[in-house]
Amino acid sequence: MAVAVASFARATDYNENLLGDLSGNPQAPTALALSAGSNLLVAQSSSVDFDLLRVSVPANHTLDSITVEFHDSVNLVFAGVEAGNVWTAGTGFEIDPSQMLGWVDFPTDIHTAHTGEDILDDMGLAPGSQGFAPPLASGNYTFLFQTESSAVPFAISFDVSGGGTALPGDFNADRAVNGADLTVWRGSYGKTAGADANGDGRSDGLDALVWQRNQGMSASVGATAAVPEPAAAVLAAGSIFVFGAVGRRLVRARRDNLFNTSDIE
Repeated sequence: MAVAVASFARATDYNENLLGDLSGNPQAPTALALSAGSNLLVAQSSSVDFDLLRVSVPANHTLDSITVEFHDSVNLVFAGVEAGNVWTAGTGFEIDPSQMLGWVDFPTDIHTAHTGEDILDDMGLAPGSQGFAPPLASGNYTFLFQTESSAVPFAISFDVSGGGTALPGDFNADRAVNGADLTVWRGSYGKTAGADANGDGRSDGLDALVWQRNQGMSASVGATAAVPEPAAAVLAAGSIFVFGAVGRRLVRARRDNLFNTSDIE
């Protein structure tokens, strides 16, 4: 089944029809760096098409909700989430819920409208999982999407906002710069913008220097995102590596906005 989507994509949207199928490799999920606002995922999953997606919530931002934008089937879509860069909880019928932060089968009520539902809070209450209370802090999260049926097309939006701390180096948005933030930086280094402290769209050594300069700061204490000269940056980055042990049926009008149904085969 092919689904054509209207061409209004933003920089951080992912549309399988345009960009290819999401990864099915738990150790190498497709990467998507989220940005402030609504980030749209258009995809389809099935009982043999497991979709793995790693999203990066930027530093000083939070993932507030995941909203179902489209679902045109009586069949449910399973969505699970883990913290980190890979998927370890298994796929198909061999899933260990204890490895996940949370999970949900969406829509949660097939007898009501299938769109506009926030499924993030439902995921946090899933039985057997670690559980969480939204929003999710900055960092990397890996999602699995699958069904027990033939292909089910769906679209969801990851809704991101500023975390409100404005504290450079606070990569997990807990209002403090400490060793937990260095762990986020290590997981994001060279891969995502999950530890971008200086606004250049990357997680690199310069961001580690911001963390080092502000280590011990809290949201109530002033901090700086200033970056030292390159020569000093090399020396300071070296010291971090040496001593850094701290180490989800759409009303027709809505559907027509997202999908060109005449192209569904």
